[in-house]
Amino acid sequence: MILKKPVVTEKSITEYKTNKYVSFEVDVNATKTNAKREFESIYGVKVVEVKSTSRMGKYKRDRVSGNTVKHKDRKIMLFKLSEKDKFELLEK
Repeated sequence: MILKKPVVTEKSITEYKTNKYVSFEVDVNATKTNAKREFESIYGVKVVEVKSTSRMGKYKRDRVSGNTVKHKDRKIMLFKLSEKDKFELLEK
């Protein structure tokens, strides 16, 4: 499973309403073509364009024990839908 969860923030809702972009957190090793195929097959919509961004996890030091902990790496992809398609989760 490449798609993990939808990213629902004020910015992502605005992007959907203005430009028809849907943002999803995906596996770190995912490619654009694999994510596009899975998104189209699960949700039954036509994807016109895919953009991706990667964010490396930060290192934080625990105050009590002094151990260093690394937060997880994240990769987010933006899927642009065709004009006739709708995404049910963000329509409300």
